[in-house]
Order: sequence, then structure tokens, then C-alpha cells
Amino acid sequence: MNANQRFLRSYDKQVSPTGINNNHLIKPDTKLNFVIRFQNTGTDTTYAITITDTLSNNFDISTLQKQASSHPFTFDISGKGSPVLTWSITGINLPDSLHNNLGSQGFVSFSISPKKDLPENTVINNFADIFFDYNKPVRTNVTYQTVSSKEIIDQNQFERKSLQVFKPSITYITPQSTNSIGTITISGENYAPVFSDNTVTLDGKKVDVISGNTTSLTISWPNNFKTGEVTVTTEGGTAKSNVDFVLGTESVLNSSIKVYPNPTNGKFIIENSDGIIKSIQVSDVLGKNIYKQIFKNNTQSSQINLSEANAGMYVIFIETDMGTTTKKLIIK
Repeated sequence: MNANQRFLRSYDKQVSPTGINNNHLIKPDTKLNFVIRFQNTGTDTTYAITITDTLSNNFDISTLQKQASSHPFTFDISGKGSPVLTWSITGINLPDSLHNNLGSQGFVSFSISPKKDLPENTVINNFADIFFDYNKPVRTNVTYQTVSSKEIIDQNQFERKSLQVFKPSITYITPQSTNSIGTITISGENYAPVFSDNTVTLDGKKVDVISGNTTSLTISWPNNFKTGEVTVTTEGGTAKSNVDFVLGTESVLNSSIKVYPNPTNGKFIIENSDGIIKSIQVSDVLGKNIYKQIFKNNTQSSQINLSEANAGMYVIFIETDMGTTTKKLIIK
């Protein structure tokens, strides 16, 4: 998604591990992690999304595990021979990408393994259909892996040796702020090709990496994490985020924090009527930090001048004595 794993379209399917060489060779016992991503690129709000994934009968349905998602869903398995997985997301109220690019995106994910004793070089394809409200479905790209038990080189060793080690980097984090427990995506360069070889921390605490590749990692985190710096460590070194990830209590704080005028020509005021402001951070929609201020003394308001910033939408991260929240800012 260009603000979420460099989306190339309004739908996308990714699998990890991708496998060795152009045939995407995997071992018979490999667990495959799938992420189905969607985005509302229409002109109005989407109220319901249904995702169907018809599994190849080469998958072992007993190994299926539901994983993280961007929104609450109901789940169903139907069909015979080739099971059909169905995610139903109602009341999603997904805005269109023109009005809220980050908010227009979402995903579901799952893992599953191939059946045991498949014939050598069995190819397993997978795709999903995404229904936006009552419109015709859009189909994702098709992923495929080739099951090979005769591959001499261990898959992990092959992928490690095939990539020269460089220091990793973090370009942006998506979402950069949220009020629900789930996953975040870290985009950058030079991550370990085997996602489990990357060590990721949030505010100094290690978090689970659930999927990824050399340019993107998806992580989950416990619900006691709030705000903090994100780091990625590989054999090549450690990368640190230039902005903090924020898990806040926006519903509580929003009523006491005002940003005005908004839209603005670049000059605006942030005011907290029920507490003090500890820090303010402003980022563009790609997560690039353009302003940051930490207050050593107690303050309830701050005047900010971003008149040199380009016109567009920005996200303000406001840390207070009661927690952290976000506000959207429009610069004309």
C-alpha cells in the first residue's frame, strides 16, 4: 500500500515464506502465512466487506490458524474437498482513499500447512475474492509454492547465504497510531529474508514477528504496550524508527484536546483543557516525522508554525499525562 506495504492495487495477497527461486520451493512441513489486504479506492464509504478464500485440497485444513486482522470479523468454513474460508466484516465504515488513505485500508491473515506426503513438485495456488458492499468481487493476485522434499540446500540457509548482509533501515510504520490491539507493518530495507530471524522491539520490549520479507515486517504486540520507539535488528545491525508507534486511548482524550484552526495555513494551536502536554509530534501520511517538540515544563497549550510544509494531510501525535492520542491536520 504505499502507506502500507506499498499497495499496487486495492487488493493484495502475500505469503511468507515465498520459497526458493522462481519455482517458490518449500519443504513439505512448511507453515505458510497469508495476509490478504484490501483498500477502499471508491468514492464513498464502504459499510461491509466479505473475503472468500477457496483453499487448494493440497492444504491440510486441520493446521489452519486464524491470525491478526485490522477489524473485527466473523469467520466461517464451508465447502467439501476444497474448503472455502469466509471473513465477514460488517459495520466497518471504511472511508474512501481520497478522504483518508490510511483509514481506507485493512487486512486479514491466517496460516496453514500443506498435506503430508504430497507428490514431489506439487504446486499449491491460492487467491482470494474481496466483496465491497454489494459490488462484484475483486480478485487478488495468485500466490503459489512448489512442495519439494528433494531440495538439498536447507531453505533457511539458502536464503541467508543468497543475500549480502547490510544494515537494516525503517522507512515508515503503518498504522503509526491505533486504538485497537492487532498488528503493525514496518517497511524499510535489508531485513532478514526469513522473517523469524529479525528481532523487533517496541519501547525496548521484544514483540512477535508474524510474517515478512526483506522490505516489510508484520508484528503483533501485547495490549500493555503504549507508546515507544520501534527497532529492527538483523545480522547487519539495528535500525530505529524516526517516529514512535502510539497505542492510545483516543476516545477519552479527544474531547479534551483541541487543534485549531484546522484546516490551517500552517499555523495552529494545540490545547489540552484537562491536563498537561508532554510532547507533540507531526508526521505525514507515509510516517515521515516533520516536527517534534518535548516539553520539560508543564504546559496545556502550544502554538506551532508549519507554514513551510507542503499542503496535505498530516497526523499529530500528542502525548499527555493521561496517555497519547492523535489528531488529523489539514494544511491548505
